[in-house]
Amino acid sequence: MRGWLNNSHNLLYKVVLFLVYWFFAIVYRHRIYGLDRVSAGAAILAANHTSFYDPPLLSISTPFEVHFLARKTLFDVPLFSWLIRKLNAHPVSGKAQDVTVLKTVIRLLREGKKVIIFPEGHRSHSGELQPIKPGVALLLGKTDAALIPVYLYGTFRIWPKGKKVPRLWGKTACAFGEPLRFPPGTPHEEVAKKLQEEILALKVFLEEKGFS
Repeated sequence: MRGWLNNSHNLLYKVVLFLVYWFFAIVYRHRIYGLDRVSAGAAILAANHTSFYDPPLLSISTPFEVHFLARKTLFDVPLFSWLIRKLNAHPVSGKAQDVTVLKTVIRLLREGKKVIIFPEGHRSHSGELQPIKPGVALLLGKTDAALIPVYLYGTFRIWPKGKKVPRLWGKTACAFGEPLRFPPGTPHEEVAKKLQEEILALKVFLEEKGFS
């Protein structure tokens, strides 16, 4: 059974993720690889991003409770805002100058939590991995968090950008890579390049498993 059932003190989080987990398991035959690479402690889960399905899919794939960032406009509706806050969503404006984003993630990581980051900065229109932005290196420089590469398969075909509702067929998978750590002062571009290489390597791994 999923680890967050035992690790989380948030009852609503447990119930919702339990239901979402079985939805993906039954409808999309979801598979998870590399769970042993995700251990206790602060970590950035850095994944490719092609679909609205990516945050919940990654959340149910990890053995620990996670936090993620969501568009500030999603918090404008009071009841929905309450719900997604209970599911560990944190509002961001989406503007490059929004330093609140950086401060929020750093605070969560310093508290030993795991945070989902989509380092491309936006959903891919093509389903292919877009260039990784070097900003993720800023978070590593200010915390002791591990950087875990993640590749999510299937969400683009099921619910691509521009499609109003998801398809109820297909298959999904999540693969975790080895945690990455860099010496202090490592150039941000070098961190981004290594992360890009590792995410693409996970894509190849899943293709060899038949997810192509």
